[in-house]
Amino acid sequence: MTNKSGCDAISTMRTENGIGGDKHVPQMGWAVSLIEGSLEVLAEAMTQAISENIQEYRALDDPTDHAEMLSSCIEHLRVFELHVRTGQRPDSTDFAFVGALAARRAQEGIPLHSYLATYRVAQLAAWRHLRLLAGERGISNSKVLDLSTYWLEYIDVATGEAAQAFLTEQERLVRASGRERRDVLDLLLSGSMTAEEAEVRALSVGLTSGMLRFAVVVVRASANTPQNGGSAGHVSDGLAREFFELESLKPFVVDRFDEIVAIVPLSRKSARELAEPVERVLKLLNRTTAQTLMAGIGLEFASLTEARLGYLEATRAIELMKENAVSLALADVPLMDYLPAFGDQTAHRLVPVHLAKAIADDRRQGGVLIETLMQYEAACLSVTETAAAMYVHPNTVYYRLARLSELTGVDVRRFTQLVQLLLAVKLVPFEPTEAVAVAVGPKGRSQQNGRARASVRRSTR
Repeated sequence: MTNKSGCDAISTMRTENGIGGDKHVPQMGWAVSLIEGSLEVLAEAMTQAISENIQEYRALDDPTDHAEMLSSCIEHLRVFELHVRTGQRPDSTDFAFVGALAARRAQEGIPLHSYLATYRVAQLAAWRHLRLLAGERGISNSKVLDLSTYWLEYIDVATGEAAQAFLTEQERLVRASGRERRDVLDLLLSGSMTAEEAEVRALSVGLTSGMLRFAVVVVRASANTPQNGGSAGHVSDGLAREFFELESLKPFVVDRFDEIVAIVPLSRKSARELAEPVERVLKLLNRTTAQTLMAGIGLEFASLTEARLGYLEATRAIELMKENAVSLALADVPLMDYLPAFGDQTAHRLVPVHLAKAIADDRRQGGVLIETLMQYEAACLSVTETAAAMYVHPNTVYYRLARLSELTGVDVRRFTQLVQLLLAVKLVPFEPTEAVAVAVGPKGRSQQNGRARASVRRSTR
Protein backbone atom coordinates (compact mmCIF):
# COMPACT_ATOMS: atom_id res chain seq x y z
CA MET A 1 0.00 0.00 0.00
CA THR A 2 1.51 3.29 -1.05
CA ASN A 3 1.76 6.23 1.31
CA LYS A 4 -0.21 9.34 0.45
CA SER A 5 0.91 12.92 0.93
CA GLY A 6 -0.97 15.21 3.31
CA CYS A 7 -2.86 16.84 0.44
CA ASP A 8 -3.74 13.44 -1.07
CA ALA A 9 -4.99 12.22 2.29
CA ILE A 10 -7.20 15.27 2.71
CA SER A 11 -8.52 14.90 -0.84
CA THR A 12 -9.28 11.21 -0.26
CA MET A 13 -11.04 11.91 3.02
CA ARG A 14 -13.16 14.59 1.39
CA THR A 15 -14.14 12.16 -1.38
CA GLU A 16 -14.99 9.45 1.11
CA ASN A 17 -17.05 11.88 3.16
CA GLY A 18 -18.81 13.30 0.13
CA ILE A 19 -17.16 16.70 0.54
CA GLY A 20 -17.00 18.99 -2.47
CA GLY A 21 -17.90 22.47 -3.67
CA ASP A 22 -20.11 24.54 -1.37
CA LYS A 23 -22.32 21.57 -0.52
CA HIS A 24 -23.02 21.01 3.18
CA VAL A 25 -21.18 17.98 4.57
CA PRO A 26 -23.66 15.88 6.57
CA GLN A 27 -20.96 13.51 7.84
CA MET A 28 -19.25 16.43 9.66
CA GLY A 29 -22.46 17.99 10.92
CA TRP A 30 -21.61 16.94 14.46
CA ALA A 31 -18.35 18.93 14.25
CA VAL A 32 -20.08 22.03 12.90
CA SER A 33 -22.64 21.89 15.72
CA LEU A 34 -19.92 21.27 18.31
CA ILE A 35 -17.83 24.25 17.18
CA GLU A 36 -20.82 26.60 16.88
CA GLY A 37 -22.03 25.69 20.35
CA SER A 38 -18.61 26.01 22.00
CA LEU A 39 -17.08 29.11 20.41
CA GLU A 40 -16.68 31.06 23.64
CA VAL A 41 -15.33 28.10 25.63
CA LEU A 42 -12.80 27.12 22.97
CA ALA A 43 -11.68 30.73 22.37
CA GLU A 44 -11.18 31.31 26.10
CA ALA A 45 -9.08 28.14 26.37
CA MET A 46 -6.95 29.27 23.42
CA THR A 47 -6.45 32.77 24.86
CA GLN A 48 -5.53 31.43 28.29
CA ALA A 49 -2.99 29.00 26.82
CA ILE A 50 -1.31 31.82 24.89
CA SER A 51 -1.08 34.05 27.98
CA GLU A 52 0.31 31.26 30.15
CA ASN A 53 2.82 29.70 27.76
CA ILE A 54 4.37 32.55 25.75
CA GLN A 55 6.55 34.96 27.70
CA GLU A 56 5.92 38.07 25.60
CA TYR A 57 2.16 37.64 26.02
CA ARG A 58 2.31 37.31 29.80
CA ALA A 59 3.26 40.99 29.93
CA LEU A 60 0.08 41.96 28.04
CA ASP A 61 -2.02 42.48 31.16
CA ASP A 62 -4.26 45.16 29.64
CA PRO A 63 -7.89 43.90 29.47
CA THR A 64 -8.04 45.31 25.95
CA ASP A 65 -5.26 42.94 24.87
CA HIS A 66 -7.12 39.96 26.34
CA ALA A 67 -10.35 40.97 24.60
CA GLU A 68 -8.47 41.42 21.32
CA MET A 69 -6.91 37.94 21.53
CA LEU A 70 -10.26 36.40 22.48
CA SER A 71 -11.96 38.06 19.52
CA SER A 72 -9.20 36.83 17.18
CA CYS A 73 -9.56 33.25 18.46
CA ILE A 74 -13.33 33.38 17.89
CA GLU A 75 -12.77 34.59 14.32
CA HIS A 76 -10.34 31.72 13.69
CA LEU A 77 -12.87 29.21 15.02
CA ARG A 78 -15.57 30.65 12.76
CA VAL A 79 -13.35 30.37 9.68
CA PHE A 80 -12.47 26.80 10.72
CA GLU A 81 -16.15 25.97 11.14
CA LEU A 82 -16.80 27.31 7.62
CA HIS A 83 -13.90 25.20 6.35
CA VAL A 84 -15.47 22.06 7.89
CA ARG A 85 -18.97 23.00 6.73
CA THR A 86 -18.05 23.56 3.06
CA GLY A 87 -15.02 21.31 2.71
CA GLN A 88 -13.19 24.12 0.91
CA ARG A 89 -9.58 24.95 1.67
CA PRO A 90 -9.34 28.39 3.34
CA ASP A 91 -7.61 31.14 1.36
CA SER A 92 -6.27 34.62 2.06
CA THR A 93 -9.71 36.24 1.76
CA ASP A 94 -10.81 34.29 4.84
CA PHE A 95 -8.03 35.82 6.96
CA ALA A 96 -8.52 39.55 6.44
CA PHE A 97 -8.92 39.91 10.22
CA VAL A 98 -5.40 38.53 10.80
CA GLY A 99 -3.58 41.50 9.24
CA ALA A 100 -4.47 44.12 11.85
CA LEU A 101 -3.44 41.97 14.82
CA ALA A 102 -0.24 40.77 13.12
CA ALA A 103 0.68 44.40 12.39
CA ARG A 104 0.00 45.35 16.01
CA ARG A 105 2.27 42.60 17.31
CA ALA A 106 5.05 43.60 14.89
CA GLN A 107 4.73 47.21 16.06
CA GLU A 108 4.98 46.07 19.69
CA GLY A 109 8.29 44.40 18.90
CA ILE A 110 7.13 40.84 19.58
CA PRO A 111 9.46 38.41 17.73
CA LEU A 112 8.03 36.51 14.78
CA HIS A 113 8.77 33.13 16.37
CA SER A 114 6.80 34.12 19.48
CA TYR A 115 3.90 35.38 17.39
CA LEU A 116 3.74 32.16 15.37
CA ALA A 117 4.03 30.13 18.57
CA THR A 118 0.61 31.50 19.56
CA TYR A 119 -0.91 29.46 16.73
CA ARG A 120 0.76 26.26 17.87
CA VAL A 121 -0.18 26.79 21.53
CA ALA A 122 -3.74 27.88 20.74
CA GLN A 123 -4.45 25.01 18.34
CA LEU A 124 -3.22 22.44 20.88
CA ALA A 125 -5.46 23.91 23.56
CA ALA A 126 -8.45 24.08 21.21
CA TRP A 127 -7.90 20.52 20.00
CA ARG A 128 -7.76 19.14 23.55
CA HIS A 129 -11.06 20.83 24.37
CA LEU A 130 -12.66 19.66 21.13
CA ARG A 131 -11.73 16.06 21.94
CA LEU A 132 -13.11 16.39 25.48
CA LEU A 133 -16.36 17.91 24.24
CA ALA A 134 -16.67 15.24 21.53
CA GLY A 135 -16.12 12.52 24.14
CA GLU A 136 -18.82 14.01 26.37
CA ARG A 137 -21.24 13.80 23.42
CA GLY A 138 -20.29 10.23 22.61
CA ILE A 139 -18.57 11.03 19.31
CA SER A 140 -16.37 8.13 18.20
CA ASN A 141 -12.58 8.46 17.96
CA SER A 142 -12.68 7.72 14.22
CA LYS A 143 -14.91 10.74 13.62
CA VAL A 144 -12.66 12.93 15.77
CA LEU A 145 -9.72 11.69 13.70
CA ASP A 146 -11.56 12.80 10.55
CA LEU A 147 -11.86 16.28 12.05
CA SER A 148 -8.13 16.41 12.80
CA THR A 149 -7.39 16.41 9.07
CA TYR A 150 -9.41 19.58 8.63
CA TRP A 151 -7.80 21.07 11.72
CA LEU A 152 -4.23 20.47 10.52
CA GLU A 153 -4.99 21.91 7.10
CA TYR A 154 -6.56 24.98 8.66
CA ILE A 155 -3.62 25.59 11.01
CA ASP A 156 -1.19 25.25 8.09
CA VAL A 157 -2.97 27.91 6.03
CA ALA A 158 -3.70 30.21 8.99
CA THR A 159 -0.08 30.17 10.19
CA GLY A 160 1.18 30.99 6.70
CA GLU A 161 -1.21 33.93 6.35
CA ALA A 162 -0.28 35.23 9.81
CA ALA A 163 3.45 35.00 9.06
CA GLN A 164 3.00 36.86 5.78
CA ALA A 165 0.99 39.64 7.43
CA PHE A 166 3.56 39.96 10.24
CA LEU A 167 6.55 40.09 7.87
CA THR A 168 4.85 42.64 5.61
CA GLU A 169 4.36 44.98 8.56
CA GLN A 170 7.85 44.29 9.88
CA GLU A 171 9.39 45.23 6.52
CA ARG A 172 7.31 48.42 6.47
CA LEU A 173 8.53 49.29 9.97
CA VAL A 174 12.16 48.70 8.97
CA ARG A 175 11.80 50.99 5.96
CA ALA A 176 10.07 53.64 8.05
CA SER A 177 12.68 53.31 10.80
CA GLY A 178 15.49 53.66 8.26
CA ARG A 179 13.94 56.85 6.90
CA GLU A 180 13.41 58.22 10.39
CA ARG A 181 16.99 57.43 11.41
CA ARG A 182 18.37 59.08 8.27
CA ASP A 183 16.18 62.13 8.91
CA VAL A 184 17.45 62.40 12.49
CA LEU A 185 21.06 62.02 11.35
CA ASP A 186 20.60 64.68 8.67
CA LEU A 187 19.22 67.06 11.28
CA LEU A 188 22.08 66.35 13.69
CA LEU A 189 24.67 66.87 10.94
CA SER A 190 23.00 70.08 9.77
CA GLY A 191 23.95 71.81 13.03
CA SER A 192 20.64 73.69 12.95
CA MET A 193 19.17 72.36 16.22
CA THR A 194 19.49 73.60 19.76
CA ALA A 195 20.90 71.27 22.42
CA GLU A 196 17.37 70.52 23.68
CA GLU A 197 16.05 69.75 20.19
CA ALA A 198 19.03 67.52 19.45
CA GLU A 199 18.45 65.64 22.71
CA VAL A 200 14.79 64.98 21.90
CA ARG A 201 15.58 63.84 18.36
CA ALA A 202 18.36 61.55 19.58
CA LEU A 203 16.11 59.98 22.20
CA SER A 204 13.55 59.16 19.49
CA VAL A 205 16.08 56.77 17.92
CA GLY A 206 17.45 55.37 21.17
CA LEU A 207 20.53 57.59 21.48
CA THR A 208 20.93 58.96 25.00
CA SER A 209 23.40 61.59 26.12
CA GLY A 210 23.44 62.39 29.84
CA MET A 211 27.05 62.80 30.95
CA LEU A 212 28.41 60.93 27.93
CA ARG A 213 30.89 61.95 25.27
CA PHE A 214 30.51 61.01 21.60
CA ALA A 215 32.57 60.34 18.50
CA VAL A 216 31.52 60.03 14.87
CA VAL A 217 32.73 57.13 12.73
CA VAL A 218 32.34 57.30 8.94
CA VAL A 219 32.82 54.22 6.75
CA ARG A 220 33.28 54.54 3.00
CA ALA A 221 34.36 52.28 0.18
CA SER A 222 37.57 53.08 -1.64
CA ALA A 223 37.36 54.39 -5.19
CA ASN A 224 38.26 51.00 -6.67
CA THR A 225 35.50 49.09 -4.87
CA PRO A 226 32.99 47.63 -7.36
CA GLN A 227 29.37 48.63 -6.96
CA ASN A 228 27.28 46.22 -4.92
CA GLY A 229 30.51 44.72 -3.65
CA GLY A 230 29.06 44.07 -0.22
CA SER A 231 26.13 44.57 2.07
CA ALA A 232 25.87 47.84 3.97
CA GLY A 233 23.62 46.03 6.43
CA HIS A 234 26.42 43.62 7.36
CA VAL A 235 28.77 46.54 8.00
CA SER A 236 26.20 48.40 10.12
CA ASP A 237 25.33 45.32 12.16
CA GLY A 238 28.99 44.42 12.70
CA LEU A 239 29.92 47.92 13.84
CA ALA A 240 26.89 48.18 16.14
CA ARG A 241 27.84 44.89 17.84
CA GLU A 242 31.47 45.91 18.30
CA PHE A 243 30.61 49.35 19.70
CA PHE A 244 28.03 47.87 22.08
CA GLU A 245 30.53 45.29 23.38
CA LEU A 246 33.12 48.04 23.83
CA GLU A 247 30.96 50.43 25.85
CA SER A 248 27.71 48.53 26.63
CA LEU A 249 25.93 51.55 25.16
CA LYS A 250 23.74 51.48 22.07
CA PRO A 251 25.33 53.34 19.14
CA PHE A 252 23.39 55.20 16.45
CA VAL A 253 24.40 53.60 13.12
CA VAL A 254 22.83 54.70 9.82
CA ASP A 255 23.28 53.64 6.18
CA ARG A 256 23.40 57.00 4.43
CA PHE A 257 23.86 57.42 0.67
CA ASP A 258 27.22 55.81 -0.15
CA GLU A 259 28.53 55.72 3.41
CA ILE A 260 27.77 54.47 6.90
CA VAL A 261 27.73 56.98 9.74
CA ALA A 262 27.84 56.01 13.42
CA ILE A 263 27.48 58.31 16.41
CA VAL A 264 29.07 56.32 19.22
CA PRO A 265 28.45 57.18 22.89
CA LEU A 266 31.58 56.95 25.05
CA SER A 267 31.67 56.52 28.82
CA ARG A 268 34.92 54.66 29.54
CA LYS A 269 36.79 54.52 26.25
CA SER A 270 38.32 57.25 24.11
CA ALA A 271 37.69 57.93 20.43
CA ARG A 272 41.16 56.49 19.70
CA GLU A 273 40.07 53.14 21.14
CA LEU A 274 37.30 52.82 18.55
CA ALA A 275 39.92 52.22 15.86
CA GLU A 276 40.61 48.62 16.91
CA PRO A 277 37.02 47.27 16.76
CA VAL A 278 36.35 49.23 13.56
CA GLU A 279 39.44 47.76 11.94
CA ARG A 280 38.48 44.26 13.07
CA VAL A 281 35.05 44.48 11.41
CA LEU A 282 36.30 46.07 8.19
CA LYS A 283 39.23 43.68 7.73
CA LEU A 284 36.89 40.72 8.07
CA LEU A 285 34.45 42.17 5.53
CA ASN A 286 37.23 43.19 3.16
CA ARG A 287 38.49 39.59 3.17
CA THR A 288 35.10 38.00 2.61
CA THR A 289 33.53 40.46 0.14
CA ALA A 290 34.62 42.17 -3.05
CA GLN A 291 35.10 45.56 -1.44
CA THR A 292 37.68 47.76 0.24
CA LEU A 293 36.19 49.67 3.15
CA MET A 294 37.92 52.34 5.21
CA ALA A 295 36.84 54.26 8.29
CA GLY A 296 37.65 57.64 9.78
CA ILE A 297 37.06 58.45 13.45
CA GLY A 298 36.51 62.05 14.53
CA LEU A 299 37.48 63.73 17.78
CA GLU A 300 35.33 63.47 20.90
CA PHE A 301 32.56 65.97 21.64
CA ALA A 302 30.20 66.49 24.56
CA SER A 303 27.04 67.86 22.93
CA LEU A 304 25.10 66.33 20.05
CA THR A 305 25.00 69.80 18.52
CA GLU A 306 28.69 69.16 17.69
CA ALA A 307 27.91 66.05 15.62
CA ARG A 308 28.37 68.08 12.44
CA LEU A 309 31.96 68.88 13.40
CA GLY A 310 32.56 65.25 14.41
CA TYR A 311 31.37 64.11 10.98
CA LEU A 312 33.70 66.56 9.21
CA GLU A 313 36.61 65.34 11.32
CA ALA A 314 35.86 61.68 10.54
CA THR A 315 35.78 62.36 6.79
CA ARG A 316 39.09 64.22 7.03
CA ALA A 317 40.63 61.27 8.84
CA ILE A 318 39.70 59.16 5.79
CA GLU A 319 41.42 61.67 3.50
CA LEU A 320 44.59 61.47 5.60
CA MET A 321 44.76 57.67 5.65
CA LYS A 322 47.85 56.03 4.26
CA GLU A 323 47.66 53.51 1.45
CA ASN A 324 46.39 50.07 2.54
CA ALA A 325 45.24 51.44 5.91
CA VAL A 326 41.76 50.44 7.08
CA SER A 327 40.99 52.95 9.83
CA LEU A 328 42.39 56.14 11.30
CA ALA A 329 41.41 58.18 14.35
CA LEU A 330 41.95 61.89 13.78
CA ALA A 331 43.32 62.09 17.34
CA ASP A 332 46.34 60.11 16.07
CA VAL A 333 47.11 62.61 13.29
CA PRO A 334 49.95 65.04 14.16
CA LEU A 335 48.94 68.68 13.98
CA MET A 336 51.88 69.28 11.65
CA ASP A 337 50.31 66.84 9.16
CA TYR A 338 46.75 68.09 9.58
CA LEU A 339 47.33 71.81 9.08
CA PRO A 340 48.99 71.60 5.65
CA ALA A 341 46.54 68.96 4.43
CA PHE A 342 43.50 71.16 5.01
CA GLY A 343 45.00 74.63 4.70
CA ASP A 344 43.05 76.86 2.34
CA GLN A 345 44.42 78.69 -0.69
CA THR A 346 45.54 81.57 1.50
CA ALA A 347 47.69 79.23 3.60
CA HIS A 348 49.55 78.16 0.47
CA ARG A 349 49.91 81.77 -0.69
CA LEU A 350 51.42 82.71 2.67
CA VAL A 351 54.53 80.67 1.83
CA PRO A 352 57.07 83.24 0.52
CA VAL A 353 57.92 82.81 -3.15
CA HIS A 354 61.66 82.45 -2.55
CA LEU A 355 60.99 79.79 0.10
CA ALA A 356 58.68 77.81 -2.17
CA LYS A 357 61.26 78.04 -4.98
CA ALA A 358 64.09 76.79 -2.73
CA ILE A 359 61.99 73.80 -1.60
CA ALA A 360 60.93 72.93 -5.16
CA ASP A 361 64.52 73.27 -6.46
CA ASP A 362 65.86 70.95 -3.77
CA ARG A 363 63.23 68.34 -4.58
CA ARG A 364 64.14 68.45 -8.26
CA GLN A 365 67.79 67.89 -7.29
CA GLY A 366 67.09 64.85 -5.15
CA GLY A 367 65.65 66.38 -1.98
CA VAL A 368 68.72 65.82 0.20
CA LEU A 369 68.40 69.13 2.06
CA ILE A 370 64.70 68.63 2.79
CA GLU A 371 65.32 65.01 3.80
CA THR A 372 68.01 66.17 6.23
CA LEU A 373 65.64 68.80 7.66
CA MET A 374 62.89 66.22 8.26
CA GLN A 375 65.32 63.80 9.90
CA TYR A 376 66.63 66.66 12.05
CA GLU A 377 63.09 67.40 13.24
CA ALA A 378 62.37 63.69 13.86
CA ALA A 379 65.58 63.41 15.91
CA CYS A 380 64.43 66.22 18.23
CA LEU A 381 66.97 68.63 16.67
CA SER A 382 69.92 66.35 17.49
CA VAL A 383 72.64 66.55 14.83
CA THR A 384 74.28 63.37 16.14
CA GLU A 385 71.10 61.31 15.88
CA THR A 386 70.30 62.82 12.49
CA ALA A 387 73.73 61.82 11.18
CA ALA A 388 73.33 58.28 12.54
CA ALA A 389 69.89 57.90 10.95
CA MET A 390 71.20 59.09 7.56
CA TYR A 391 74.57 57.24 7.74
CA VAL A 392 76.54 60.46 7.25
CA HIS A 393 79.08 62.41 9.31
CA PRO A 394 77.67 65.03 11.72
CA ASN A 395 79.61 67.70 9.83
CA THR A 396 77.60 66.80 6.73
CA VAL A 397 74.39 67.44 8.64
CA TYR A 398 75.73 70.80 9.87
CA TYR A 399 76.71 71.74 6.33
CA ARG A 400 73.36 70.76 4.82
CA LEU A 401 71.39 72.68 7.44
CA ALA A 402 73.60 75.72 6.90
CA ARG A 403 73.12 75.44 3.14
CA LEU A 404 69.34 75.19 3.63
CA SER A 405 69.40 78.31 5.80
CA GLU A 406 71.40 80.11 3.13
CA LEU A 407 68.91 79.19 0.37
CA THR A 408 65.74 79.87 2.37
CA GLY A 409 66.79 82.64 4.73
CA VAL A 410 65.52 80.55 7.67
CA ASP A 411 67.63 79.95 10.77
CA VAL A 412 66.81 76.32 11.64
CA ARG A 413 68.28 76.83 15.13
CA ARG A 414 65.38 79.13 16.02
CA PHE A 415 62.27 77.13 16.94
CA THR A 416 59.68 79.52 15.46
CA GLN A 417 61.51 79.79 12.15
CA LEU A 418 62.05 76.02 12.04
CA VAL A 419 58.30 75.39 12.48
CA GLN A 420 57.55 77.88 9.69
CA LEU A 421 59.96 76.07 7.37
CA LEU A 422 58.53 72.63 8.23
CA LEU A 423 55.01 73.86 7.48
CA ALA A 424 56.19 75.38 4.22
CA VAL A 425 57.74 72.04 3.19
CA LYS A 426 54.36 70.36 3.73
CA LEU A 427 52.41 73.11 1.98
CA VAL A 428 54.54 73.33 -1.16
CA PRO A 429 53.15 70.68 -3.53
CA PHE A 430 55.46 67.86 -4.53
CA GLU A 431 55.88 67.48 -8.27
CA PRO A 432 56.73 63.82 -8.96
CA THR A 433 57.50 64.44 -12.64
CA GLU A 434 60.42 66.64 -11.63
CA ALA A 435 61.78 64.30 -8.97
CA VAL A 436 65.04 62.44 -9.42
CA ALA A 437 64.74 58.66 -9.12
CA VAL A 438 66.56 57.45 -6.04
CA ALA A 439 67.50 53.83 -5.39
CA VAL A 440 68.34 52.64 -1.90
CA GLY A 441 71.81 51.18 -1.64
CA PRO A 442 73.62 49.33 1.17
CA LYS A 443 72.87 50.51 4.69
CA GLY A 444 70.09 52.76 3.39
CA ARG A 445 72.42 55.18 1.51
CA SER A 446 70.88 56.88 -1.51
CA GLN A 447 72.45 55.88 -4.85
CA GLN A 448 71.76 58.46 -7.57
CA ASN A 449 72.83 58.88 -11.17
CA GLY A 450 75.90 60.95 -11.96
CA ARG A 451 74.13 64.16 -12.90
CA ALA A 452 71.93 63.98 -9.82
CA ARG A 453 74.92 63.35 -7.53
CA ALA A 454 76.72 66.35 -9.01
CA SER A 455 73.64 68.48 -8.48
CA VAL A 456 73.36 67.34 -4.87
CA ARG A 457 77.04 68.05 -4.25
CA ARG A 458 76.59 71.59 -5.55
CA SER A 459 73.67 72.12 -3.20
CA THR A 460 75.34 70.63 -0.14
CA ARG A 461 78.82 72.16 -0.27
